[in-house]
Amino acid sequence: MYAWEQKFYATHNIAGNLTTFASTIGGGFAVASSSLIGQAIGEKNQSDVKEYRKWSYIQSAIAMTLVTAILALGSPWIGKIFTTDKTVLHLLCIILIIDTVSQPFLASITIDTSVIQAGGNSNFPMIVTFVGIWVIRTLGVYIFAWKLGFGLPAVWTAIAADNALRAGLFGWYRKQKKVIRDLD
Repeated sequence: MYAWEQKFYATHNIAGNLTTFASTIGGGFAVASSSLIGQAIGEKNQSDVKEYRKWSYIQSAIAMTLVTAILALGSPWIGKIFTTDKTVLHLLCIILIIDTVSQPFLASITIDTSVIQAGGNSNFPMIVTFVGIWVIRTLGVYIFAWKLGFGLPAVWTAIAADNALRAGLFGWYRKQKKVIRDLD
């Protein structure tokens, strides 16, 4: 493995570990929203479903973005827990800034997947995830990181693009489809 590959690998792993803090917040909101939405479905209260989704998303997006922004701003110091390599620390800051921008999209994906599944449709989130990961991320990483040589920031930009596309598709779904299937 080349030295620059080791630096990319180290940065990617450190960033992945740090961003788990924000993802955990999103997961917590997803569990809470699906529980509340399940209750609203049981009560046949469509307006509560929309309110729970909206406020779960808003709170999740704010919290996830805030945590990731703090990690990005603190990355020159937090990163030193893991490494003293200046290249890794510099890349870590760039990656966390890219991920900060991506957090509202990730919050949407996390909440909307939970809401749509609670509403009785597990197919749409699965298809959207398949397309996002295998088309956007994989092709984006291959083209921009490997073929064009933009490196690790391109990898995280491809992840952010996937998150944005999936959030957009979930938004379209909420507007075009009945999110909660009729219960028989």
